[in-house]
Amino acid sequence: MIVNRSMYPIQAGFSAITKMQDSIGKLQTQLGSGKQATTLAEEGSNRHYSLSIRDQLNKFTGYSNTMDTVGLRLSMLDNTFSRLDEIEGDTRTSMTPNAYGDDGLNLVQIPKAAHANLDEVLTLLNTNVNGRYLLGGNQTEKPPVPTIDELLNGTNGQDGFNTIVNERNAADMGADGMGRTVIGGAGPDATLSEDGVQPFGFKMSTVSDTSDAIDTSVTTTQPPQTTIDLTSAADGDTVSLTLKTRDGASQVVTLKAVTGTPGAGEFQIGATPADTAANFSAALNGSVKGATDSLVGNPATYESDVGSNGLGRLNISSTGGTVTLAEDGVDASGLSIASAATTGGLTATGADGTPGVSGKAGSVDVNFNDVPHAGESITINLTLPDGTSKTLKMTATNDDPTGPDAFKIGADADETAANFRAALATSLKTSAGTDMRTASSFAAADNFFNGHGQPVLRVSGNPATATGLETGTAATTVQWYTGQDSDTPRQTVTAQIDDGTRVAYGVQANEAGLALLVKTLAVASVTTYPPDDDTSKARYDALATRQMANMSESHNDEDGSIEIIATELGITQNTIGKVADRQTAYSGQLNNMLADAENVTTEDVAMQLLAVKTRLEASYAATASISQLSLANYLK
Repeated sequence: MIVNRSMYPIQAGFSAITKMQDSIGKLQTQLGSGKQATTLAEEGSNRHYSLSIRDQLNKFTGYSNTMDTVGLRLSMLDNTFSRLDEIEGDTRTSMTPNAYGDDGLNLVQIPKAAHANLDEVLTLLNTNVNGRYLLGGNQTEKPPVPTIDELLNGTNGQDGFNTIVNERNAADMGADGMGRTVIGGAGPDATLSEDGVQPFGFKMSTVSDTSDAIDTSVTTTQPPQTTIDLTSAADGDTVSLTLKTRDGASQVVTLKAVTGTPGAGEFQIGATPADTAANFSAALNGSVKGATDSLVGNPATYESDVGSNGLGRLNISSTGGTVTLAEDGVDASGLSIASAATTGGLTATGADGTPGVSGKAGSVDVNFNDVPHAGESITINLTLPDGTSKTLKMTATNDDPTGPDAFKIGADADETAANFRAALATSLKTSAGTDMRTASSFAAADNFFNGHGQPVLRVSGNPATATGLETGTAATTVQWYTGQDSDTPRQTVTAQIDDGTRVAYGVQANEAGLALLVKTLAVASVTTYPPDDDTSKARYDALATRQMANMSESHNDEDGSIEIIATELGITQNTIGKVADRQTAYSGQLNNMLADAENVTTEDVAMQLLAVKTRLEASYAATASISQLSLANYLK
């Protein structure tokens, strides 16, 4: 075929040369970039494989950024809890009974040291990273606890802890300084009675004697009870009940009314008051059962404390829109109802119609049938406001003066009983001003530094004659913790660090161990020991004993302790480290696979380029030679 006056097929030759030129261009691009293709379209069937690998690598990059952020926060929390643990240890060893220091130096120094430690603890609880507060659960935009000045002295019309302690001390001491007790009796009889059913002052526990001339007994004639009126229940209203054991341990049960599906510590408002009462009864049953297991033990040390219904010898009944919680007897077994407080439209009243709880207060009866011998004694065990106990051992003596905690043997039973009553009053006032005053401060701290699900409680009404506690609202009382209040603190803040792995690292400043440290330091910082106060050393000893118990390492394995929180956060850190190592190794494998799919080998491309170049040069030469072929040129 003759084309363009030549016998050579020029178009076909040029087409082959063009393809080889394109091939050379592609190979040069591959040689320069190291990649097989510059666009997804050029990758062909490998594009889906490549995209899948890149997607996973991008996920790992996102997870890595998340782990870096969480790792920084956990590092800050680790430093925070290391320091909190050190302060806890220092607090545990800072006070020892009878160790007053040279010239009473410790009596002056301890409150100052406690104040400084409390200030540091509050600062640590407000730890933040880039403006994100770490100890308020998922409420990270504001400090979870106030400053030390706001906490102790109040702010903006809100009473601080100093006021709360002073009110509680006054309520526990009573107007006459007798610890809310009344000494009565005539002739050979003596009685020591609580001045009413209320959570303040001394509580009668047991009485015994070592004399055949004396008869002693403890009486309580009407079990305490409280009735909660739920007819006006509204969303957010709460009921808080303080339950105590025979040895004084206490727990606050709080239930909140909700309109939606109830969670832990909540009850649903029903279509009618009776429905609401039924829902409240069911929730209260579960909460009291849990408190019984917690307070008396599971299994219980004494089965008699549990009761046939498992509610700590308490009974729950309902009528219409009201629910009544009552003790089942007047003995010391099981749980007792120490106080009841409500918020919103709910009310709690005793059987006598007074707010809170009503019943017959405990009373100790001592009858002198004859004159006791010197050395014989009467022992009265009292429960203090913080649940600890105080033993008054009154010993008969012929000495004059008698000395502390002793009563003079009279000429007959009547005179001896009169001497006993007078000596008992002196001992009660002494104990009220020392052991009970310190116990009162810790009781105030227990109610003020509320834990999960607990309201802030304070004395209701005139402290000297108060008969109950009320909820300290944000309008009147400093709220020491304003972060999230969840029963699963760790789950309040979570992060996805792998396709199938999510870590939890939330912390709440009101967790048990943290709250215990704060309340212990707060009491120590507001308690002073004037050198001219005869009770200073006794109050110092009482506080030292409680502080050592609160900060004891025996609490380390309890939920919410500083050590448990630190351990759980450490486990989270360890998990992140292992996931990061795994992702790093996997990313390396994926990058190798991506390189195999997308990259080229320089040597192979160079060899291919050389081969194409050789073929192209040969094609150029052949084309140049053949293009000259024609019949005319051949005939020449």
